Amino acid sequence: MTSNSFGRFAMAALLTAAAWIAAAPAARANPEAEAFTQRVIDEGISILRENGHGGDPRHTKFHDFIVKYADATSAAMFTLGPYRRGASQADIESFVDAYREYEFSLYARSLDKYKDKALHVTGSVDNKPGDVTVATVVQDDRSTADKALRIAFRLLGSAGNYKFADVQIEGAWISQSQLEQFRSILSRNGGNIPDLTREIKQQTDRIVSGR
Repeated sequence: MTSNSFGRFAMAALLTAAAWIAAAPAARANPEAEAFTQRVIDEGISILRENGHGGDPRHTKFHDFIVKYADATSAAMFTLGPYRRGASQADIESFVDAYREYEFSLYARSLDKYKDKALHVTGSVDNKPGDVTVATVVQDDRSTADKALRIAFRLLGSAGNYKFADVQIEGAWISQSQLEQFRSILSRNGGNIPDLTREIKQQTDRIVSGR
């Protein structure tokens, strides 16, 4: 798979996958996680709505916001799967750093599309202790309940110390699509993590530059 097709697949999986769970709203299983998610969503959208001055400070502020609330390390290690066994600590750390910036660039581009809309928490499901999925719906003046975009967030941790570990948009978990793509690359290059790291950095540069 070429570098361009890799990037297109990642963005397509992020923005356009098939339908999520069921039409019925999720049970309100974890009010604390729901309140946390709503607060973080509102904060993130507020940052994206700010007008930049003198170099657009939104980028740095939103970057810091994503780094604060996203568990990039767990997500990065999940996507490596068995290929992380035997890898050097330096290679793992470089990959995690590159993945964090890649994740940020994807989130920044996709969430920017929703900055003029409202995301409302509709329910949650406790998967297991310390692991909860919070459901939200994207609403604007033109959307109807049956056509509203549904987004779910997977949170790890506990009240007061949650981190976002994954995002599901209309049925597609980001980590799953990345896992398939990253492992495909690793299977072709003999499990060379530095090569994957370089490809991720190239894709990040393309996303940030709008190419």
